[in-house]
Amino acid sequence: GFRMIDWNGNGLISRDELFKVVDCLYSVLSTFQVLNSTENINSFVDELFEKLDVDKDGNISKSDFINGAPEQKRLIQGLGVVSVPQYQSQPNVLKKSGVAVSFGSLNWILVLNIMYGIRLAVHDLKESVPDVLEESHFTAMNKFTLPPGSANVKHYTFVDFAPEVFRTIRRMIGIEDKSYMLSLGPEQLMGNLLLGNLSSLSMRQSEGKSGSLFFTSHDGRYMVKTISQFERNTFIKILPN
Repeated sequence: GFRMIDWNGNGLISRDELFKVVDCLYSVLSTFQVLNSTENINSFVDELFEKLDVDKDGNISKSDFINGAPEQKRLIQGLGVVSVPQYQSQPNVLKKSGVAVSFGSLNWILVLNIMYGIRLAVHDLKESVPDVLEESHFTAMNKFTLPPGSANVKHYTFVDFAPEVFRTIRRMIGIEDKSYMLSLGPEQLMGNLLLGNLSSLSMRQSEGKSGSLFFTSHDGRYMVKTISQFERNTFIKILPN
């Protein structure tokens, strides 16, 4: 992480160097339609630089970075886009197992599309929550076209089924949108690059006949499971009950 930010290789990170790297990460998020504005970049860089510049000499040394970055893990992973002050006090509930999915992995594009799709779906929800769920909420579907992972890959479509219903369920058990996005959205992926961590979700495959894939979020809070079309239709059918 440190060497990626230390552009001139002098063993120190200046504010300008930190800004350049964060600006590149913001550009990636903008390309993938999960960031509409870069207005937060300066305040994020200022806050992070102040916390890591321990001796206040205008530079971040390697020891400052190694000792300080882990303490600012949530701030860095949020990139100033997603901020969840209470996030650190919430315990992990799932034990991560399986193989880490990182750049170059066979399922990397699938994981990337999961993260971008979830981020777009949650961001698309209106601030106001309906007082009462109506029948139309259970049949609603929002579709998002995701950018291709490379020039040789076609566009994918992410479908968010009954978005208001599932947000209501999340809120009933105390899961806020920002916390949800920080665990499963692409911001943490980009933020992890600053920490030198190239992995994201961990994956394991079902030993049963279905061959389903199980993905655990980087913080161990959520599990994402692939299901068959038949299972999907069944769940949609029983959702109103």
